[in-house]
Amino acid sequence: MSQNPPVAFIHIGKTGGTYVKQVIRHNQGAATGIILPGHTPLAELEATHTPELRFCFVFRDPVARFVSGFYSRLRMGRPQRKVKWSTQEAIAFNFFPTANSLAEALSSPDDRLKSAAIFAMSAIRHVHRGYVFHFGPQIDFTLNALERLQVCVDLEHLDQYLPAFLDKIGIANGQIPPRSDPSASYDRNLSPLAQENLRDFWQEEFDYYQMFKELEQGFFPPS
Repeated sequence: MSQNPPVAFIHIGKTGGTYVKQVIRHNQGAATGIILPGHTPLAELEATHTPELRFCFVFRDPVARFVSGFYSRLRMGRPQRKVKWSTQEAIAFNFFPTANSLAEALSSPDDRLKSAAIFAMSAIRHVHRGYVFHFGPQIDFTLNALERLQVCVDLEHLDQYLPAFLDKIGIANGQIPPRSDPSASYDRNLSPLAQENLRDFWQEEFDYYQMFKELEQGFFPPS
C-alpha cells in the first residue's frame, strides 16, 4: 500500500467531472487511494481524510461554466438525471428565464431586479459552486493547498490530455471509455454587457481561472 496521501478528485460542477469520475472508476483496479466525492469543498475533504490530501480537478472558463450551470439547473439536470429545484432556485428562475437575462441584471439600475440577480447567483447550485466554493479564497489556496495539487486540466483540453491526467494520479496506460454527449440545446451566447457583469461580479473566479490556465501549462508543457 502506498505511503503517499490519497488523491481526491474535486468535482466542480459543469466541468466534465461526471465523465472523469466514470473513467477513474473504469480504471479503479489500476490505482488505489483515489477519492471520488460529490461537489465537496477541498476543506471538507481535508477534514474528513487528511490535511495532506492531494487533489486534482478539471476547470472551465467561468462564462461557459455559468451558462452551462444555469441551463442544467433550469432543466433540473435532465436528461441525465432529475433533481428538483430548491425553493431558492424556483424563485431565481421565476425572475430569470435565460442565463443572459440573469447576467445582464447584475448591473441593472432597477434595485429590485439587481437584488434578485445577486440572490440568484447564490441560489442556483451549479452557478454558485465554483472555484471559491471549492477552494476558498485564492490567497489561502495558494499558500496552503497549491503544493498538493497533482494535476488540473481545462475542459477544452480534456480529450487531448486525459491519458496524461490519469497518469499523474497513478493510473498508467488507463483505458478511456467513450464519452456520451448528453448536452441539451440552449443559447450559449451572452451579450457583451452580460460577460462584463460576470467578470465584475466574479472577479476571483476569473482570477482562479487564469491561475489554473498557467498551472495547466506547467503540467502539460507544449511539445
